[in-house]
Amino acid sequence: MYNDMSIWKIIILCLIVLNVLHSQDTADLYYELLDQEFRDKTDNTDINTLITEFENYINSYPNSAQEDEALFRLAGLYKKNSKTNKQFFTLLKLNLLHGKSPLQKSVSFILDSLITYNVEMHLSPESEAAIKTLNNKVAREDYRLSYIDFLSFLHSVNIASIDPLAIDAFNKYRILFKTNTDLDAVLFWQAEIYKRNKMQGLAAMNLKAITSIFKESRFVPKAFFELAQISFNYYKQPDIATDYYIELINQYPEADITGDAQYELARIYDVYFKDTKEALTNYKLQVQAFPDNRYYARSLNRIAELYLAENDYIQSVKYYKQIVESVPDSTFAYGALVKIKDLYLNNINDKAQAAATMQLFLQIFPKHPETPGYILKAAKLYQKDIKDNLKANELFKILIEKYPQTAAAKEAKTLYTQN
Repeated sequence: MYNDMSIWKIIILCLIVLNVLHSQDTADLYYELLDQEFRDKTDNTDINTLITEFENYINSYPNSAQEDEALFRLAGLYKKNSKTNKQFFTLLKLNLLHGKSPLQKSVSFILDSLITYNVEMHLSPESEAAIKTLNNKVAREDYRLSYIDFLSFLHSVNIASIDPLAIDAFNKYRILFKTNTDLDAVLFWQAEIYKRNKMQGLAAMNLKAITSIFKESRFVPKAFFELAQISFNYYKQPDIATDYYIELINQYPEADITGDAQYELARIYDVYFKDTKEALTNYKLQVQAFPDNRYYARSLNRIAELYLAENDYIQSVKYYKQIVESVPDSTFAYGALVKIKDLYLNNINDKAQAAATMQLFLQIFPKHPETPGYILKAAKLYQKDIKDNLKANELFKILIEKYPQTAAAKEAKTLYTQN
């Protein structure tokens, strides 16, 4: 015999089942009505009304048995109304939410046609390539996970014309799936879309939610970095930006973004606060702690410039040399070598080091158009100032053999024969 509690559990379960069945029946009946209206449409049919009702159906009954067909028909209606961005967005949604739909082949064909022939979409080559990879995706059984894939794609594909629709899709996810699972990713992706659409306040709110609620999330370091960027660039609050960068550096020293944060912190002290001492300290921390960071050579270059501005030529040469020695392929290496040469010649007055430096152009930048001229200058220094004719002739010979068509080689022939 059932006790009172068991009876109540059965009653509640029955009510839940009946409610689900009722919802399914309603969805089916609603779609039958829409289906008939769609089939009966004529040239006089109000397309806007049909669009509104299909949108209502999709919003009211997500993941219904007919959602893929409803999305496909809605995309067709958008096409009739010349709403290309909505047509495109709706087809993307169908593609990603219903990977096993029999409509997939037609969807892929239309998407390919849109990205190939419709100039209104303003797609970058990267966006086009990303859309074409959708044909190779693996369909998911779980609707929520499919929706996550949809949101992830909307974030990464970066198409301005559908970004407002993407923002709405993110908001619908949060209503549809009341769970914290993957919500940190959803918040971060949406924040990036907000940010690229100049909606900095909304972006900041999402990012603060991540740092406050999801403290163990992999997105927290990036969220701190983005909050610092918004604080400095949008709200013009360098002190708050500095606090965010310092919190990121102290709490997440191993995160990939931390090297960038250290560089940005140094820049605030350098460019905004004009605090050379703090700027040097932070640039040096950047190059010491993050030698593989993309700003490594830039930080070294700025350290050398700051020392040069202070007339500390020895320290300036030291850091320019570090660029040449550690990152000779960087965009700063050539300029650093020129600076070293100039400092030895004009400030430190060490002609031997200047000549040795100019020889490095031959080793590191053999194809640079100015290299023959530097080799000729080095040879002349050895010949006239350092009084090392053997070394001078060695360089003259290199010029004649390696750069025979240059003006430097022609002059080298004259100088070489005089010895």
